[in-house]
Parts: sequence; C-alpha cells; structure tokens
Amino acid sequence: MNRLIITTEALRNYKQISKSVTKAILEQYIRDAQIQDLAPLLGERLFNDIVLNPDKHVDLLNGGEYDINGITYYNVGLNAVLVHYSYSRYLLFGNMVDTPYSMVEKLNPGNSQPISYKQKEALHKENQDTAFTYFGSVRKYLERTKYPMYEINKCESRQSKFRIYKVV
Repeated sequence: MNRLIITTEALRNYKQISKSVTKAILEQYIRDAQIQDLAPLLGERLFNDIVLNPDKHVDLLNGGEYDINGITYYNVGLNAVLVHYSYSRYLLFGNMVDTPYSMVEKLNPGNSQPISYKQKEALHKENQDTAFTYFGSVRKYLERTKYPMYEINKCESRQSKFRIYKVV
C-alpha cells in the first residue's frame, strides 16, 4: 500500500522528530500504524474508502466542531489519532534502523545516552493510549453523525476493565 493518510510533514508538525530521520523510515511507521492500529478501529470498508478517497472524508480526517441536536461537539480528527499511533511505533522501534542516534536521553549539554527499552516501552504505551483516547472523540463523531460505512461492534477487552470498540 503506497497511499498514506497522513504525510511525514504532518507527523513532524505534531511531534519532535530528528531531521536526520528519513521520509522512508517515517512512512514505514505511518503505513504500519494505518494497517495495524487504525484499520481495526474503523472497519475495512470505511478504512479503504478513506485511503482511496481522502477528499470525501476531510471533516473526519481534520476534525473540528459539529452540531447535533443543538449541542456543539469537537472531533480531534483521525489525522491526530494516526500521528500518535505512528509516533508510538517510531519511539519503540526507532533505533532498529540505521540512524545517527535514535532516541537519546540528554544528561547534560555535551553528554547523552540511548534511552532504555523500558523507557521506550513506556513512551510507546503512553502514545498508544493517547491515540486511543483521541479515537474516542472520533468514534463519538462517527456515531453521532451516523457516518457512512461505519458500523460498530462492541467487545470487551480481557486485559482491562474498560470497553474497547472494534469494527467488523
């Protein structure tokens, strides 16, 4: 799949990423996040339509205010969700490619060291959680507006006490 929902520039606008990280590397994380993280949340029909026809889904992708029954709501937008999922992958797997320093922890102005895998896992999890929280806003938009091609199937997570919504 060569069609990406967000650009590497969009990812860099949301998150601080070293200029030495190439476009090809970032596109790999965006592509993986689209398929593994975003597609299951949207369902195959809606996901494919977004990838093939992004101009039809500008409000969904960019987010913004919308009114339902006289109440104004805010949708953060699917792009923000995808940025956090992509960035979480970059944080966890970023050093597995040939980059000058990968993720480092600054100890003082002239000294730095790679961050530990445990720290990377924590950052990865934090960004995944943020993405999922952001998706809650998008999901409410999809449900409230009865967005075409979006069907929801509720299933409970075995690993937690909160409900996860997965589209089939």
